[in-house]
Amino acid sequence: MNPLMAQAISIGIVLAVWDLVSGMVHLSIYPGVIALGCFYASGGKTEGLVKSLAALLSGVCWALAATQLGAILGGNQVLNALVVGLAGVVIVFQSRFPVLSFMAGAITAPVLCSPSPI
Repeated sequence: MNPLMAQAISIGIVLAVWDLVSGMVHLSIYPGVIALGCFYASGGKTEGLVKSLAALLSGVCWALAATQLGAILGGNQVLNALVVGLAGVVIVFQSRFPVLSFMAGAITAPVLCSPSPI
């Protein structure tokens, strides 16, 4: 079997299992799909796992921090937009560290914190 076919079957199995498990415990399938996509987009293997996890977790942390800061500032829409913009700036600057260099994961991760479905 060629490597592409093996990868296709592996991804199909992982997605099917994740869909089944997430449905059983009432979780959204989207975070798992986004994480899997980030893993492959960041190079796969151990390095891709480390980079994607670090980037996703940092993005979630920045999103949570921005949400909390926005609430502290009174929920003003203009101030919230500035806080979100500041979080984006920080995400870009953190990418200079090799473990946090997968910027796409950090930028995508705040979607995982969203209370509304995708």
